[in-house]
Amino acid sequence: MHVKKGYPVVKEKLEEVIQGLATSVESLQNDRKMLENKKELVIDQASAAKTQLKTLIDDLISRIDKKERELMRHIDLSTEETLKELESYERVIEDKLGTLSNNIKYIQENMESGPLLTLNFYADNNKLLLQVADQESHKGDKYEARFMAGSVITPDTVLREVKGAASAVTEAVGRMKFGVRRNVRESSAQKSLSKNSIEADEYS
Repeated sequence: MHVKKGYPVVKEKLEEVIQGLATSVESLQNDRKMLENKKELVIDQASAAKTQLKTLIDDLISRIDKKERELMRHIDLSTEETLKELESYERVIEDKLGTLSNNIKYIQENMESGPLLTLNFYADNNKLLLQVADQESHKGDKYEARFMAGSVITPDTVLREVKGAASAVTEAVGRMKFGVRRNVRESSAQKSLSKNSIEADEYS
Protein backbone atom coordinates (compact mmCIF):
# COMPACT_ATOMS: atom_id res chain seq x y z
CA MET A 1 0.00 0.00 0.00
CA HIS A 2 2.89 2.35 0.81
CA VAL A 3 4.60 1.42 -2.49
CA LYS A 4 1.57 2.29 -4.53
CA LYS A 5 1.26 5.65 -2.82
CA GLY A 6 5.00 6.46 -2.79
CA TYR A 7 5.87 5.43 -6.34
CA PRO A 8 4.04 8.25 -8.14
CA VAL A 9 5.64 10.81 -5.87
CA VAL A 10 9.14 9.42 -6.34
CA LYS A 11 8.57 9.04 -10.07
CA GLU A 12 7.52 12.66 -10.33
CA LYS A 13 10.58 13.83 -8.40
CA LEU A 14 12.88 11.70 -10.57
CA GLU A 15 11.29 13.06 -13.71
CA GLU A 16 11.89 16.58 -12.37
CA VAL A 17 15.56 15.68 -11.77
CA ILE A 18 15.83 14.22 -15.28
CA GLN A 19 14.23 17.35 -16.72
CA GLY A 20 16.70 19.55 -14.83
CA LEU A 21 19.65 17.46 -15.98
CA ALA A 22 18.36 17.52 -19.56
CA THR A 23 18.13 21.29 -19.38
CA SER A 24 21.72 21.43 -18.12
CA VAL A 25 22.81 19.09 -20.90
CA GLU A 26 21.13 21.31 -23.49
CA SER A 27 22.75 24.42 -21.99
CA LEU A 28 26.19 22.78 -21.96
CA GLN A 29 25.73 21.62 -25.55
CA ASN A 30 24.91 25.20 -26.52
CA ASP A 31 28.00 26.40 -24.67
CA ARG A 32 30.11 23.75 -26.40
CA LYS A 33 28.78 24.86 -29.75
CA MET A 34 29.54 28.47 -28.85
CA LEU A 35 33.11 27.53 -27.86
CA GLU A 36 33.55 25.64 -31.13
CA ASN A 37 32.40 28.73 -33.00
CA LYS A 38 34.85 30.85 -30.99
CA LYS A 39 37.67 28.44 -31.81
CA GLU A 40 36.81 28.68 -35.49
CA LEU A 41 36.73 32.47 -35.14
CA VAL A 42 40.18 32.50 -33.49
CA ILE A 43 41.57 30.26 -36.24
CA ASP A 44 40.01 32.47 -38.93
CA GLN A 45 41.41 35.59 -37.24
CA ALA A 46 44.87 34.01 -37.05
CA SER A 47 44.69 33.06 -40.72
CA ALA A 48 43.56 36.56 -41.66
CA ALA A 49 46.36 38.06 -39.52
CA LYS A 50 48.94 35.88 -41.27
CA THR A 51 47.60 36.89 -44.67
CA GLN A 52 47.62 40.56 -43.66
CA LEU A 53 51.14 40.23 -42.24
CA LYS A 54 52.43 38.58 -45.42
CA THR A 55 50.84 41.31 -47.54
CA LEU A 56 52.37 43.95 -45.30
CA ILE A 57 55.83 42.36 -45.36
CA ASP A 58 55.69 41.95 -49.15
CA ASP A 59 54.71 45.62 -49.47
CA LEU A 60 57.52 46.69 -47.14
CA ILE A 61 60.07 44.60 -49.04
CA SER A 62 58.87 46.18 -52.27
CA ARG A 63 59.17 49.67 -50.77
CA ILE A 64 62.63 48.93 -49.37
CA ASP A 65 63.78 47.56 -52.74
CA LYS A 66 62.42 50.68 -54.43
CA LYS A 67 64.17 52.92 -51.90
CA GLU A 68 67.40 50.98 -52.40
CA ARG A 69 67.21 51.46 -56.17
CA GLU A 70 66.50 55.18 -55.71
CA LEU A 71 69.47 55.61 -53.36
CA MET A 72 71.79 53.63 -55.61
CA ARG A 73 70.70 55.67 -58.62
CA HIS A 74 71.10 58.90 -56.67
CA ILE A 75 74.60 57.89 -55.58
CA ASP A 76 75.56 56.92 -59.14
CA LEU A 77 74.28 60.19 -60.63
CA SER A 78 75.85 62.35 -57.94
CA THR A 79 79.14 60.47 -58.21
CA GLU A 80 79.12 60.88 -61.99
CA GLU A 81 78.43 64.62 -61.73
CA THR A 82 81.06 65.11 -59.01
CA LEU A 83 83.70 63.19 -60.97
CA LYS A 84 82.98 65.25 -64.08
CA GLU A 85 83.39 68.43 -62.09
CA LEU A 86 86.61 67.20 -60.49
CA GLU A 87 87.95 66.18 -63.88
CA SER A 88 87.22 69.67 -65.20
CA TYR A 89 89.19 71.11 -62.26
CA GLU A 90 91.94 68.65 -63.02
CA ARG A 91 92.18 69.90 -66.60
CA VAL A 92 92.34 73.50 -65.35
CA ILE A 93 95.13 72.53 -62.96
CA GLU A 94 97.05 70.77 -65.73
CA ASP A 95 96.77 73.88 -67.90
CA LYS A 96 97.94 76.05 -65.00
CA LEU A 97 100.85 73.70 -64.31
CA GLY A 98 101.92 74.03 -67.92
CA THR A 99 101.70 77.82 -67.78
CA LEU A 100 103.58 78.01 -64.48
CA SER A 101 106.29 75.66 -65.74
CA ASN A 102 106.77 77.86 -68.81
CA ASN A 103 106.90 80.97 -66.59
CA ILE A 104 109.53 79.37 -64.34
CA LYS A 105 111.57 78.35 -67.37
CA TYR A 106 111.28 81.85 -68.85
CA ILE A 107 112.41 83.49 -65.58
CA GLN A 108 115.32 81.05 -65.19
CA GLU A 109 116.48 81.75 -68.76
CA ASN A 110 116.51 85.50 -68.06
CA MET A 111 118.39 84.93 -64.79
CA GLU A 112 121.08 83.07 -66.75
CA SER A 113 121.52 85.92 -69.22
CA GLY A 114 123.77 87.87 -66.89
CA PRO A 115 123.35 90.37 -64.04
CA LEU A 116 122.53 93.42 -66.18
CA LEU A 117 119.89 91.72 -68.29
CA THR A 118 118.44 90.06 -65.20
CA LEU A 119 118.06 93.44 -63.49
CA ASN A 120 116.48 94.93 -66.59
CA PHE A 121 114.09 91.96 -66.85
CA TYR A 122 113.06 92.33 -63.23
CA ALA A 123 112.60 96.10 -63.55
CA ASP A 124 110.35 95.64 -66.56
CA ASN A 125 108.29 92.72 -65.13
CA ASN A 126 108.47 92.89 -61.33
CA LYS A 127 104.86 94.09 -60.80
CA LEU A 128 103.46 91.43 -63.12
CA LEU A 129 105.60 88.70 -61.57
CA LEU A 130 104.55 89.60 -58.02
CA GLN A 131 100.89 89.76 -59.04
CA VAL A 132 101.01 86.33 -60.69
CA ALA A 133 102.83 84.78 -57.72
CA ASP A 134 100.31 86.20 -55.26
CA GLN A 135 97.33 84.94 -57.26
CA GLU A 136 98.71 81.43 -57.62
CA SER A 137 99.55 81.17 -53.90
CA HIS A 138 95.77 81.28 -53.06
CA LYS A 139 94.56 78.93 -55.79
CA GLY A 140 94.99 75.81 -53.63
CA ASP A 141 92.41 76.97 -51.07
CA LYS A 142 89.92 77.87 -53.78
CA TYR A 143 90.23 74.50 -55.49
CA GLU A 144 89.85 72.63 -52.19
CA ALA A 145 86.66 74.56 -51.39
CA ARG A 146 85.25 73.78 -54.83
CA PHE A 147 86.14 70.09 -54.45
CA MET A 148 84.29 69.91 -51.13
CA ALA A 149 81.28 71.68 -52.60
CA GLY A 150 81.15 69.08 -55.37
CA SER A 151 81.02 66.15 -52.93
CA VAL A 152 77.24 65.81 -52.84
CA ILE A 153 76.96 62.26 -51.46
CA THR A 154 78.12 61.57 -47.91
CA PRO A 155 77.56 58.59 -45.55
CA ASP A 156 75.30 60.81 -43.44
CA THR A 157 73.07 61.51 -46.45
CA VAL A 158 72.61 57.81 -47.15
CA LEU A 159 72.16 57.01 -43.44
CA ARG A 160 69.32 59.52 -43.14
CA GLU A 161 67.54 57.95 -46.09
CA VAL A 162 67.98 54.44 -44.69
CA LYS A 163 66.77 55.50 -41.23
CA GLY A 164 63.68 57.06 -42.81
CA ALA A 165 62.82 53.81 -44.59
CA ALA A 166 63.55 51.76 -41.44
CA SER A 167 61.23 53.99 -39.37
CA ALA A 168 58.41 53.42 -41.85
CA VAL A 169 58.96 49.65 -41.63
CA THR A 170 59.05 49.68 -37.80
CA GLU A 171 55.89 51.77 -37.59
CA ALA A 172 53.98 49.50 -39.97
CA VAL A 173 55.06 46.32 -38.14
CA GLY A 174 54.10 47.94 -34.82
CA ARG A 175 50.59 48.64 -36.12
CA MET A 176 50.32 45.04 -37.28
CA LYS A 177 51.43 43.65 -33.88
CA PHE A 178 48.92 45.87 -32.07
CA GLY A 179 46.08 44.60 -34.26
CA VAL A 180 47.03 40.95 -33.63
CA ARG A 181 47.32 41.47 -29.85
CA ARG A 182 43.93 43.22 -29.78
CA ASN A 183 42.25 40.33 -31.59
CA VAL A 184 43.82 37.83 -29.18
CA ARG A 185 42.69 39.84 -26.12
CA GLU A 186 39.14 40.06 -27.46
CA SER A 187 39.04 36.32 -28.10
CA SER A 188 40.42 35.58 -24.61
CA ALA A 189 37.82 37.85 -23.00
CA GLN A 190 35.04 36.10 -24.88
CA LYS A 191 36.36 32.69 -23.76
CA SER A 192 36.47 33.88 -20.13
CA LEU A 193 32.87 35.03 -20.27
CA SER A 194 31.78 31.71 -21.73
CA LYS A 195 33.63 29.77 -18.99
CA ASN A 196 32.06 31.87 -16.25
CA SER A 197 28.66 31.28 -17.75
CA ILE A 198 29.18 27.50 -17.68
CA GLU A 199 30.38 27.54 -14.06
CA ALA A 200 27.36 29.62 -13.04
CA ASP A 201 25.03 27.10 -14.64
CA GLU A 202 26.70 24.26 -12.74
CA TYR A 203 26.00 25.91 -9.38
CA SER A 204 22.53 27.20 -10.19
